Amino acid sequence: MNLKKIVLIMILCLIPIVKISAASLSVSANTSVTVGSKVSVRISGGIGKVGVSSSNTSVLSSGTSNLWIEPSGTVTFTAKKAGKATITVRAIDVADSSGNEITGSKTITINVVEKKVYSSVNNLKKITVDNFELSPKFDSTTTSYNVVVPRGTEKINISAETEDSKSSLSGTGEKNVSEGMNKFDIIVTAENGSQKIYTLNVEVEEDPIIVNMNKQDYSIIKKEDILPQVSSFYSLTKIKYNYVVDGEKIEYELPAYYSEVTKYTLIGLKDEKGNIELYIYDEKTNKFTLYKEYNFGNIVLYRTDIPKEAILDDMIKSKVNINGEELESYQFTEGSDYHLLYGVNVNTGNEGWFMYDSKENTLQRYDIDDISKLIDKNNKFILAVLMLSVICFIMLTFLLIFINKSTKEKN
Repeated sequence: MNLKKIVLIMILCLIPIVKISAASLSVSANTSVTVGSKVSVRISGGIGKVGVSSSNTSVLSSGTSNLWIEPSGTVTFTAKKAGKATITVRAIDVADSSGNEITGSKTITINVVEKKVYSSVNNLKKITVDNFELSPKFDSTTTSYNVVVPRGTEKINISAETEDSKSSLSGTGEKNVSEGMNKFDIIVTAENGSQKIYTLNVEVEEDPIIVNMNKQDYSIIKKEDILPQVSSFYSLTKIKYNYVVDGEKIEYELPAYYSEVTKYTLIGLKDEKGNIELYIYDEKTNKFTLYKEYNFGNIVLYRTDIPKEAILDDMIKSKVNINGEELESYQFTEGSDYHLLYGVNVNTGNEGWFMYDSKENTLQRYDIDDISKLIDKNNKFILAVLMLSVICFIMLTFLLIFINKSTKEKN
């Protein structure tokens, strides 16, 4: 053996056998998790068996201790409670792709924290609009409100308070408003991101339309939601109302009720005390007549003025209490339960007299002509009886005189 070969062998003998450390294994996982979640530890970089363990099984636990990787594998741990645990991956019998043995171990630390529960409460505790009243009264479950502010108002201040201090709020503060309806949304966002929207409908009163009747001023109702209720024989509609302000002609569309049966158009008027009632509006004469209904179940009666030709001069004028109101009536006999009322049957449109039974609170049509004919017949019958009675009396008188005279002649 020559000298060169001997020197080469000696050099090779001096070089130690090198084993690839576990550092060549790749270990990855989510290092920050919440209690109850799963932690997947992925191991790659070789072929063979590795050991996987947790330093704190009360924090992180797994059902697998040994794992075969080729060239990778995954071990799943369960995060049981808050704390820290170190996962150790130890090479048992594993080699890299070139067949070189891998030894040693590698660690990764997992931090487990409590799962944060975010509040879902997105209610308001209160809403205020300056010193104005909300309608309806505030309730956290009601999300729409109306506010009426005086005409001329240009700014309002909306304040609100959340039920949960963790939720956030938007839509409050100073707001510009103009005549008519103004809509504002107040948005409550819960800690978990869920939202609830509260709506404020702020109405700035418009300049009123004033009509004068009997030396009193009345303002015409412009909003249908504040019109008084009326029977189902009427339907909501819109009418064009013309009036003059400072010499300028204005046309305004008003909410109204209309009946195809009675042909009445009803609009609302508010008096100086704030009372709102319905009035029949005559477009031709531009006049208003108070409209009041009385519901008797089978008949809805509108009390109207009695025409001169229909006045019952031969009957007793009286009053009857209906729904707390004293109404003018007529009676055949004083103190009777029966009263005659004059009006219009809203159901049919028929105008005339109606018989009201105050004891039973019922109403029925009363044909005054038929009754008059019956009374006339009754009067004729009484007259005939009286005449017959008179004739009988005269005949009886003559008979008595004749008998008396005959008796005297015999004597």
